[in-house]
Amino acid sequence: MTPRYFDPGTLRDITEAYGFGFFYQNTVPSTMDWARENIESVTVPTIFLAGEQTRGRGRAGRSWYSPAGKGLYLSLAIKDPAVEYADACFWNFGAAEVLRRFSEAMAIPCEIKWPNDVMVRDRKLAGILVEWIQRGSRSLGLVIGWGLNLMRLSKNERGPVERISLEEWLGRPPDFNRIYRHVLKHIHEVFTLWRSGDRFKTLTNWFASWGWEPGSHVTYREGQRRKFGILKRLQADGSLWIEDPEAGLCNVGMDAVIHIVQVT
Repeated sequence: MTPRYFDPGTLRDITEAYGFGFFYQNTVPSTMDWARENIESVTVPTIFLAGEQTRGRGRAGRSWYSPAGKGLYLSLAIKDPAVEYADACFWNFGAAEVLRRFSEAMAIPCEIKWPNDVMVRDRKLAGILVEWIQRGSRSLGLVIGWGLNLMRLSKNERGPVERISLEEWLGRPPDFNRIYRHVLKHIHEVFTLWRSGDRFKTLTNWFASWGWEPGSHVTYREGQRRKFGILKRLQADGSLWIEDPEAGLCNVGMDAVIHIVQVT
């Protein structure tokens, strides 16, 4: 049964008005896997939305608990053979920016906890996941996923990560169609910037809005080692120049970054 706050017909109309395709299922193992499996068949950027994920996943193989009727679980499939690593880097930032804009519109004081968490007062409101899809050496495109906690979880549903839901923050159950409309609007804004904007200027502006200025402390991974450094500047491809106390100035890709902390 479709969760009580879903109206797939309305959601399809909202999505197609932005020029995106739309698929909905009540239950899937993972919207990321569903989108990945179908990326070669989509003709326009397409939203894959589910009411429940039975094997929802996050970064590094971690699970994302996704019970029916409790969250917004969606992935965007972008079929584009010209996509490369820099595009995946852009969307790592872009996916987070979607939720920052959403939180700002809802007057929620969020913090981006790199690489994939959106936190409200040290509790997780949402998560993101970005995957560059390839077949051998051939690029197929990108799949970008968002998971947003809508409804309060019971004690036995909460899992190891302390979460907060929109219901708890707002003090009432949220209107799903309104939430989806907000999130989709910001997805489209970021998509437009990716397609037509000055990407480096966009990334620089996002960094500033998140408080990630030169001098911020960066934790990153080099092989099996966890290392620390000071952010010097952002590169056009989304990588960072970091002053490492051991190695000096070095270039670090965002996929190696564990955490960025603003220095106040």
